[in-house]
Amino acid sequence: MFDSMFGYRLLFLMLFMVSLVTWVFFWLVGYVRYHPLIHSHPGNSGALSATGITLVLLCAILDFLQLIGQHAVLLMLACLGLAIPWGMVLLVKCQEWMRNRKCSTHN
Repeated sequence: MFDSMFGYRLLFLMLFMVSLVTWVFFWLVGYVRYHPLIHSHPGNSGALSATGITLVLLCAILDFLQLIGQHAVLLMLACLGLAIPWGMVLLVKCQEWMRNRKCSTHN
């Protein structure tokens, strides 16, 4: 996957920054509050984003302390920082599309 420690550090830094910016962006925009699980609890949108940011920072601490392997940290960071927030966006968009399609077929 990577040949040197420099390559690993560069890949980790890239994933860390993208993950952190993703969670901060969703927090500032407020997009997380439209998720179906959060919609029933309107006060939890900031808490979910803060939890995501905390988990991304926890991955950085685990990498710094080298408590687990390098591949595991990169995989955790990619899942927590990219797959989960963008998966929420995909779920919200699919739910809106299905709702609009269902309403248009009944008219």
